[in-house]
Amino acid sequence: MSKKYNEIINNALNAIELQDPEYTARMFAQRLPEGGAGSVYPFFATREELEEALRQADFEPAEHPAIAPGCKAYVTRDLTGAYGMIPVADQPEDAMFVIADPKKTGKVSLMIWGWQEGSRLLTNETWVIVGPNNGEDVVYTFHPGEPVPRATTSTEELPVGTKLTKAEALALGFNLAKVG
Repeated sequence: MSKKYNEIINNALNAIELQDPEYTARMFAQRLPEGGAGSVYPFFATREELEEALRQADFEPAEHPAIAPGCKAYVTRDLTGAYGMIPVADQPEDAMFVIADPKKTGKVSLMIWGWQEGSRLLTNETWVIVGPNNGEDVVYTFHPGEPVPRATTSTEELPVGTKLTKAEALALGFNLAKVG
């Protein structure tokens, strides 16, 4: 691979940092092992370490059906992370879930309670999703492992902290939950 796509990634990281530093901080915090949610990078202790590794990785354009229209995806195999999404249907009948919004986007994420540390599987694949915001391409998100469809349910419809059983989560259309 070459580093020809690094400029795109770095410019998009710079743009989101300038446009919304609080969102950027939450985006990186979600990916750190201490306090992270869903997929994390267990070999990085600070945002600075993770950001530097992300900025230095060799990316290539990628396609995936979960990428929203108007967005571009890039993938690298230079960073090892832990994929933290698990199928709701595969969980025990008494599993409990909670609605969260770790990046404060106003869109819900489903988190599982009582997950085991070994629930995350290591992967050397990192995806960065870039899309438009205020006339510039910005990083919407990055994570280890393949993309999943973006959240569309608002926190007004399902407030943060709402507890759900497995049956309720499935009935509401949740297929995956973040370990956290």
